[in-house]
Amino acid sequence: MRPRTTAAVLLVACLLAAHYWFVERPRRERAVGRERASARLAPFAAEAATALSIARGDSSLAFVLRGARWDMTAPLEDVADAGTVGTLLAALANAEVARNLGPQSDPTPYGLSPPEMTVVVTAARGDTLLHLDLGRTTVDRAWAYARRAGSSEVLLVPTALRRYAGRAVEDYRYKRSLSFDISAVRSFTFAAPGRHMRWWRDGSGAWSGVVDADTVAGDPLAVEALLRRLRGLRAARFIDPPAADALMARARYRVEIDKEPPHPTVRLDVVLTDSASAFTRVAGETRAVEVDSSVAQVFRASLASLRDRRLLRFDPAAAHGLEIVTPDTSATLVRRGNDWFPPNPKLGRVHPARVRGLIDAALALRYDRVGDATPDTAAAASPPAFVLVVRGDGGTLLDEMTCRRSGPSRYRASSRSSGLSGEIDAAGLEALTSAARSLRP
Repeated sequence: MRPRTTAAVLLVACLLAAHYWFVERPRRERAVGRERASARLAPFAAEAATALSIARGDSSLAFVLRGARWDMTAPLEDVADAGTVGTLLAALANAEVARNLGPQSDPTPYGLSPPEMTVVVTAARGDTLLHLDLGRTTVDRAWAYARRAGSSEVLLVPTALRRYAGRAVEDYRYKRSLSFDISAVRSFTFAAPGRHMRWWRDGSGAWSGVVDADTVAGDPLAVEALLRRLRGLRAARFIDPPAADALMARARYRVEIDKEPPHPTVRLDVVLTDSASAFTRVAGETRAVEVDSSVAQVFRASLASLRDRRLLRFDPAAAHGLEIVTPDTSATLVRRGNDWFPPNPKLGRVHPARVRGLIDAALALRYDRVGDATPDTAAAASPPAFVLVVRGDGGTLLDEMTCRRSGPSRYRASSRSSGLSGEIDAAGLEALTSAARSLRP
């Protein structure tokens, strides 16, 4: 083919490609978009909805968005389950009409005269986003009959709309007994007959607790596990006034949760029974809910079960020197950069992973039983089974612990950071001893 002919063919091909990409393709996309838009039941965004009502037979449900929270206003006042409301709104906003059966003079065979359900979605300024009548399903239950307000056309729509709108009132009610963000909690109090316990969080996020005049540092995992248990309570049954008022008059247990501003303080009243259930109500609410009796475990917690049982408390990154003494091992290590060496660097470098293993084993030690700051006389008379001294930059003392055997598989331990003396299990100390033996260069 001649060069001039080839150039002409290429030019035509380029022009055809340009026509497709810049003219024909956008035109087809617009046509598809118009077709999809015409198939949409109601082209609105679910997040634009601020009110929802469902009329069905002789009952009606109504919901309103207040701030960021959905509330139920009919058939009773309660907090709504935002997930359930959102599921219905999303289904309505995304629903497509499978088929338009056209105007029907008699809508009775379709269950639309009167309609089995009517759903109305409203926007902020009172604009109606959707007014939809729902009837019965098709014979094969693949679709449901529907009709927009003011229209005689009968539509086939997804049966999910009918299923979601037909949920029980209880399904639309908020199931949590108590809702809060754990990170926003700055203190909480448990009150039970003859007993009162308070926990608070300081600026560093550490928990402390007090009963009467006894104050201890708290184990963050154990303390926050109680908060998670409270937040995880779910309603098995709702009790509404006046039965809720009579029931909650028997409440002898209480939890008060103080949160960071602007979050308000909340109080949960609790009735414990001899059966497998308990009852709770948030102060200021009208409803009470039946929950699992495991809430009783919250009030069985004590300072002893929630206290921080760590034997050692230091930042591994701040450690620059270690001194270890066991019956068969004695070692001193110093850190230079990221590497660890004996005081005489000529003796060789100790692998950092082994030092890290020792530090991790030391920080994993926990008291099984806590005593006081004074070791037993008998234990103090025995030689140390393990001594660990941790120093920071410049030789400052970060922490120090001493362990002595107190029984066949028990050790009496004390540390500078805890200020306590107590018992630890042999397994943890054996892991620490094994890590110390591996430090030899």
